Amino acid sequence: MRFLRKLRFLLFRSRFERELDEELRFHQAMKERDGATVESARRAIGNETLFKEQSRDAWIVAPLDNVLRDIRFACRTFRKNPGFVASATLTLALGLGVNTALFTVFNAFVLRPVPARDPDRLVQLGVAGKDFANFAFSWQDYVVLHEDHRVVEDLMAFADVQGSLAGSNGPDESWAQADLSGLAVSENYFRSLGAETILGRSFVPEADPSLGLRAVVVLSYQAWQRHFHGDPAVVGKTIRLTGHPLTVIGVASAEFTGLDITFPHFWIPAPMYATLTGRRTALEDTSWFRFQIVGRLKPDVSMAQARDALTSAIPSLNEHRIGDLRPDRMRLVSKKTIVPFDWRMVAPMMPIIIAFGLVLLISCANIANLLLARATARQQEVAVRVALGAGRGRLIHQLLTESTLLALGGGLLGFAFAHWIMTIVSKEVLPRVPTKGLLLVREIDVDSHAFLYVLALACVTGLLFGLAPRSQRLVLMCRRR
Repeated sequence: MRFLRKLRFLLFRSRFERELDEELRFHQAMKERDGATVESARRAIGNETLFKEQSRDAWIVAPLDNVLRDIRFACRTFRKNPGFVASATLTLALGLGVNTALFTVFNAFVLRPVPARDPDRLVQLGVAGKDFANFAFSWQDYVVLHEDHRVVEDLMAFADVQGSLAGSNGPDESWAQADLSGLAVSENYFRSLGAETILGRSFVPEADPSLGLRAVVVLSYQAWQRHFHGDPAVVGKTIRLTGHPLTVIGVASAEFTGLDITFPHFWIPAPMYATLTGRRTALEDTSWFRFQIVGRLKPDVSMAQARDALTSAIPSLNEHRIGDLRPDRMRLVSKKTIVPFDWRMVAPMMPIIIAFGLVLLISCANIANLLLARATARQQEVAVRVALGAGRGRLIHQLLTESTLLALGGGLLGFAFAHWIMTIVSKEVLPRVPTKGLLLVREIDVDSHAFLYVLALACVTGLLFGLAPRSQRLVLMCRRR
């Protein structure tokens, strides 16, 4: 109850201050009615300012009240120096903006779970030998591994495939020629990932008894919107990819973007891979290592247990491998995210991370210099506060509050700047770049995680340049006076 009363005071402070003034005036009037003069009545009541401060101490949550006072004081100070505030905020927004854009990319690839059912249990299979390690398999490798259901379920395979969409100007169909990138997938791909379609259906073996012999395709939502103009009647129509006719049987949901770093425009059944690539023996060729294999760990099965169990399938794989291509062990990495959070995977990004970090440090150094220059003009102000009894800690608290407010303002502008950067890159830059390998970037958005990141980074940055030597220097100079 006591805390609630204090909170009520913070919310209705002006009313409490007014009631306190009225009470003091009432006591003064009572003493004057008893015959005291105005001066003697005031002396009898005592120091009104001290009395008000003591009353506030009983009503308020002191640390919170100090913060609110510092914020109000900082805002008044900023209104008097709009040029300084604009320079500091824009400088910091640049540093925070580029770092937030980098975090957005990092979050999309390394931290955000893939759009699939139970992503925590998804693993990607790989092989390793004496002088090699990779995640490439042939279709025959997948056939061998798919028969083992002891530790991994929902084993699926997929391979990159390119296709040139032929334009059409028919009465009921109109789309332009375009180079598309897609995946050839095993029949259980959509079902295993829990992917849904908004139009039509995905590959269902029961519905497609001759799956692969029929030329069918599922479009991604983005390809449907961009290349087929969101035509709701696209299901059932025939398109030509690299000269081969395929019947559209469905459109995937907007949320489903697959598991690979390359954003697919379409999915075809794996047996159609040979037709679309022009390599008729692609699925029978045991040296055509173009497929990736992903599965889901069974409940209560660890990564190490699954790796040891799958290693027992190595002799079966080596039966149709030759020479140095024969592995001696299996590899497993988590497929919870597009890029595993592993040092070997993240290491190539370190030079970029360091470069962007230096941009932020340069911004902090520039703002610290601005604050040092401004400190000279504030010596008299701080000297007055010291003379009135303000301690060193109280002064540094005020300076840190100002720095943090500047940083938060820069953080909000930096967030908007990062959103602008990603929008320009996604809508203006990447569409003019060849599609291969760059398609997923246009799906990167500056989300709530990026917003929390920029706020946290802004607070740390505010403390960083707020604790610059100017804070202590300013206080010490005033102490010497």
